[in-house]
Amino acid sequence: MFATNHETRSLLLRAGAERVELFLDGAFTPKDGQIAPKTKGDGLTLLWAGRIVTQKGLPIALRAVAACSKKEVRMVVAGTGETEDAMKGLARSLGLEDRVTFLGRVSPEAMAALFDRCDALIFTSLREAFGTVILEAAGRGLPVIGLNHQGLRAFVPDAASVKVEPGSLPQMVRGFADACDCLAADPQRLRSMSEAALQFASEQTAERRAVSMLHFYEELLSGPAGRVLT
Repeated sequence: MFATNHETRSLLLRAGAERVELFLDGAFTPKDGQIAPKTKGDGLTLLWAGRIVTQKGLPIALRAVAACSKKEVRMVVAGTGETEDAMKGLARSLGLEDRVTFLGRVSPEAMAALFDRCDALIFTSLREAFGTVILEAAGRGLPVIGLNHQGLRAFVPDAASVKVEPGSLPQMVRGFADACDCLAADPQRLRSMSEAALQFASEQTAERRAVSMLHFYEELLSGPAGRVLT
């Protein structure tokens, strides 16, 4: 059996599965042209992208930006959803009108340019197998700041990410804010992480994924028959 994160793998093993392999089911499709690593310009611009719903954790990102000691940390929000109006209200209450921009729905064609405008992806999902946007952002040279759980924990290398430990809301907000402040203050680290993100994405192609899957099937067919979990 395959799982996209350690949490699901542990659950399947407890349910009786004899073997569960971690396997990332998403793939990155390289675009034409060479992508340059990120270099810090005027401040740090974060990208939050996804459906604006409770489980995506946008309040964590908004509160983290407000808590940053470096006020040149800004955030762009791409997406719509049922809590969008509430999140805009929260941003106003936190005094973020000049530092957070809500773009609404962004077309797939426009996302590449948006990735190129930003320095890092902030990924606050509270429940997510992996998050395709992580691969898409990495493919444009964006490292990720995200919670250290589920697919991000299992697959994204530390060199391409800052992983914040899950905890209480104040703890997570502080962790994200500290991570943002550190990147804003260290352009060399940002560039190094951007290079690592590009390398990570380049290794996640559909061709490599197919080779890995074939290897698992060959191993399964050549080994002893296992019990089927139903």
